[in-house]
Amino acid sequence: MTTRFYIKAIKALLVFCVTSAAYGEQFGIGVQLNTGNAIYLPVKITDTLRIEPYFDATEQDIQQSGLTSGAESYLFGAGIFKAQRKSDNLTLYYGVRLAYVRQEFYFSSSTSVGSDEQDGYQIEPALGFEYFILDSVSVGGEAGYFYQKLEGTSVDSSGTYDMERKFTGTNTNFLLRYYFY
Repeated sequence: MTTRFYIKAIKALLVFCVTSAAYGEQFGIGVQLNTGNAIYLPVKITDTLRIEPYFDATEQDIQQSGLTSGAESYLFGAGIFKAQRKSDNLTLYYGVRLAYVRQEFYFSSSTSVGSDEQDGYQIEPALGFEYFILDSVSVGGEAGYFYQKLEGTSVDSSGTYDMERKFTGTNTNFLLRYYFY
């Protein structure tokens, strides 16, 4: 299947998540407390099913000794999880996160200019736990293994090139979530 197919499927999933929020038992907002800056919107559809749209964005600009460079990265996604309550305060969950990814890089100096633009998808099976420290506030941990595929173009002083990048790796997150009742 092509990257475009996955991007369309992820967009459809995001629309589903946003409309499902109206039917959920609980919904909330969450943030990463460790390395990332993602914002999560958890929705408990039932006691055992939850969805979690999320957004992550980073921008960077560097200027030094006649060189200017920068990068932008955006990730829009949603997780679908099966949850299992282990006690009044503890819930375990497992499922998959799917995301649309867009990245842009650029540089310029007195002798050359270049840029890369890619977009694609990320698939990440994940499992985690959520511990409620208050009725509406939880802390939790999550671990996952991701596969990311990006396609795009690279432009420099010698021409324009098609490119494809594939990444795999692990993600670990420490999360704080607040639920509205």
